[in-house]
Order: sequence, then C-alpha cells, then structure tokens
Amino acid sequence: MFKKENVIFKTKGLCAYFSIVQDPITKISWLYYRSSYPRRNLLTMPTRYMTSEDGINFTKQPKEKDIILKEHGSCHNFFAFYDTNPNAATKFKGVGGTHYQPLDKHWIYNKRVRRHNRHHQDKMLEKYTKRPKSQGFIGLLAFESDEGGEWRQIFKDPIMNRYHAGFESRGKLKREFDSQSCLFWDKNMGHYKLYIRANLARGVRHVQYATSTDLWNWTALKSINFDIDYQESVARKINIYFPCLYPHPDGKRYLGILPYAKRDFAALRLVVSDDGVNWNKVKDFFESRPWYDPDRPSDPKNPCHPVNGYIISGDKIFFYIHHNYHHHNRNKPVSIRRYSMNIKDLP
Repeated sequence: MFKKENVIFKTKGLCAYFSIVQDPITKISWLYYRSSYPRRNLLTMPTRYMTSEDGINFTKQPKEKDIILKEHGSCHNFFAFYDTNPNAATKFKGVGGTHYQPLDKHWIYNKRVRRHNRHHQDKMLEKYTKRPKSQGFIGLLAFESDEGGEWRQIFKDPIMNRYHAGFESRGKLKREFDSQSCLFWDKNMGHYKLYIRANLARGVRHVQYATSTDLWNWTALKSINFDIDYQESVARKINIYFPCLYPHPDGKRYLGILPYAKRDFAALRLVVSDDGVNWNKVKDFFESRPWYDPDRPSDPKNPCHPVNGYIISGDKIFFYIHHNYHHHNRNKPVSIRRYSMNIKDLP
C-alpha cells in the first residue's frame, strides 16, 4: 500500500517526535522535530525545522537559525498543526510541554539519591526550571505562529496538566505528557480534538482525548476505543506509544498511524474512524520485534515511528516514517523516509 520514496533527512542521536505541516495557501511544508544536538539534557534539546516546496526535498535553515524553541520543556515533545478553524486569527498552532515533579531525576539534581541521579545532573536544566510554569515543565502549553518560523506562547498557563478531569495514569508518575500529543480542528464536530498518552501501567500506554472550542476550556479526558479496552491493554501489555491521528483527506472521517507494540511484536498500525473516538485497524506496516532499554526490560519500543501528519500533492498522499527511533541500532543512521500512495487507495 505504501510506496517507498526518498530519504529526506539523515542523522544520528536522540532526535524524535517529528510533525509535518502543509500550508494550504503557499503549499510550503514545515517539518518540526526535537534535535539531537546540542545534548545538554534530553528534555531541552532544541526544536528545529526544515521546509519544502514539494514535500519531497527539504531544506535546512542556516545553522542555529532553524531553532524555534530551546532550553524549554516544550522542546521535548513539540507538535505543530495547521488550524483550519475559520475563526482562528493565526493558522499555525502547536502544543508542547510536560508535567514534572520537582524531585524528578530530570528536573533537578537530587542529592538525597546522588548515586542514582549523577548521570542526570544538568546545571543548564536546573537554571531554566526555577520558574517551571513559564518554562514548560508544569503542563501542556499552547503556541501559535503567523507563518511557521517564529512561535509564541498563546496563554501564560498550561492548557492541561496531570490534574485535569478524567486524566488517566498509573499513579503518582513523576512525568506526564512525556511524549508527543496530537491536536487538530475537527470541522465535522466544530471543536478541537486533543489526543494525549495515557500511562496505564509500566510499559503499557494508551490514548485519551478531550475537546475544546477555544483551546483553553477542555472537556474531561476519555479513552479512545481501539480494538481492545483499557483492562485488556494492561493484561496483555499492549503499548501505543503516542497518538498520530488526524482528519481523513475525504473530510468526513479520520485517519491515523499508531506506533503499536507488545512483548514480542511491533508495528505501525494504520487506523480509521468515523468519529475520531472509535478506531478500527486497517493494516500493520513495518512489522518487527520491539527493542528495549537495558534498564527497562518490561517497556517495549517501536524501531520506527510515524511523523505526525501527512502532505497532499495532486492525487498522492505522502507519509513520512522515522526509522531507527532513538538511534537504538548504533550501526545505522537515524532517517526520515517519505512514502506515497494514491489518495483513492486510502481506506
């Protein structure tokens, strides 16, 4: 179903959470991502971007001029989208940020457990988290941009945190929103849909969602329905690493690619929905065995991730796949490859 096309980006290191946005007026595509360098700390590596006029060949900006966020908690998981809300004053929107407890090992150096945290000590992060509310470490923040290159925070405070109604987590986690979220204007329902990770148990992740008409007031979070329920997900240790869900090109339904994994199986799962809440599997792609961090043997990870979003070009739709996620295979580069298919062949 997917036709392999060109590699648009190749690097090494811990770059992650790519999102792609196409301006329907200029047709310019913007690819945003957490950079691998400079690595002061995994949570504050800068958010960079590349642009393309055709969705095929992407151009980097001059060195350091491609950074839209740095030394900020929202660098970790920034996600961008084009806002099709007819009442929106600015068309480029984004969300990013995490909710961390002050004694989390990534937050500040904890002398009480010095041996455990020594390799996480980071003076730069400590310096920039003295006022966490304004630095992206106390919830999910909203951003906007007039043209895609320069971004500003919309609200002073987070639009959502761990205390939001219905928030699903396995308990007193030190970190929440520790992955990319997904957001778009749902013209069929007349509201924004926000999808975020739900941490159900160690190594068990699912997806929850909320809606809003103004990006500030959100309904209580609820689980999406996807083949299996929460209880079965926990029992079988099913892992959906983060949401990659968006409007279908037909304008009536919804489409998504989910990084799906369990103990001995990993794949990118193509899914469709009639309402954005109840999702059905279409097909699995890039099937493989998951990989594991040495210190987290119960936490399966996908070797590849979807880039959040797609590009339309004529009668084609372009999807982009992040191969060798987190540079887990040190003998191969990290790459973003473009794949295409005919729009008429979409489920």
